Amino acid sequence: MSLPRPDRVQRKERRQDARELRHDRKDVANDKADVKGDKRDLKEDVKEGDKADAKRDARDLKRDERDTNRDKHDARADKRDVKQDRRDLKRDRKGK
Repeated sequence: MSLPRPDRVQRKERRQDARELRHDRKDVANDKADVKGDKRDLKEDVKEGDKADAKRDARDLKRDERDTNRDKHDARADKRDVKQDRRDLKRDRKGK
């Protein structure tokens, strides 16, 4: 059994990185929707004077904002990985 060709390995890594990037972008979109809903709920609870629900909604909002920031960071890292994989593949093709 022969070893896989390096360009195949690089393509596989690039596909995996691209898949992770798509997943992270989807997570960011979902997180943004959660944040929007939390803000709406918090605003309604404050308007109604319901302190207990407002406190819970504020905690939810804070958690969802942290999740959004984490997923944005992951997406940026995955985007860098995809770009680096493209550069590496291009460089290796030129070197042949």
